[in-house]
Amino acid sequence: MSQHVTDTRSEAARRVQSRLPELHRQVLSFIVGQHAHGATDEEISIGLKMHPDTARARRVELRDAGLVLDSGKRRPTQSGRAATVWVNSTTMQKPAAAASQPSRPPATRPPTLAESWYPCASFAGRGR
Repeated sequence: MSQHVTDTRSEAARRVQSRLPELHRQVLSFIVGQHAHGATDEEISIGLKMHPDTARARRVELRDAGLVLDSGKRRPTQSGRAATVWVNSTTMQKPAAAASQPSRPPATRPPTLAESWYPCASFAGRGR
């Protein structure tokens, strides 16, 4: 991957992060900081010293917003159970076949971050 693509992705991630509520920003920053290694919900909770229910809920919201993805990997938790490893959506590379296809502009304008991320007031003031 070229340095330009990496810089562009990093800049895009910084722009998105500046608009997220603080707990979402903390969780996303933690996952981004793990790069392709990713993080499980348990690792996020421990790493951020955040209650597991809070960390998991924020990660679910980030997943629903398309900012984090299931990497397809699993790692054992402290109890030995397999846990999903989550990565930043910009970490996942497109398959070679998809990358070689010419990109087409969307038929309609995609929603802005505000339209897609804050569709309901339930995010406001959230954070257990």
